[in-house]
Amino acid sequence: MATIVIKSATVSLAAVDISTCVTQVSIDYKSEMQDETAMTDSTRRRLPGLLDWTINIDVNQDYVAAGVDATIFALVGTSTLVVACKADTAAVAVTNPNYTGVGVVESYAPLQAQIGQLHKSRIVVLAAGTLTRNTT
Repeated sequence: MATIVIKSATVSLAAVDISTCVTQVSIDYKSEMQDETAMTDSTRRRLPGLLDWTINIDVNQDYVAAGVDATIFALVGTSTLVVACKADTAAVAVTNPNYTGVGVVESYAPLQAQIGQLHKSRIVVLAAGTLTRNTT
């Protein structure tokens, strides 16, 4: 099993590559679990329900034209947003899958500042369609 150190992940929102500003990205992919436990059961029983995903992106903030704020601010509430993330800038492969999906920017913190600290912002993208894992 190969262990990797992330140095050049790529993140794109609505076909705009924001990778150079990204400091952290995480994809949470899960199945909503339905509880089917009945009165006579002594242990919980669960069935998988709908799939769900969330992408959390932390960025170094900037306010330049075509920068992070100009790109992301207009996307809040947009439900046809295509998100693409992969661990490295190298070509998509079995060892470098690309995760894509249609999502909606649920929240964006355009100003999240503390004196003397690097100005960072968080973007949260929620599922509005299937998350796909591409290896070719």
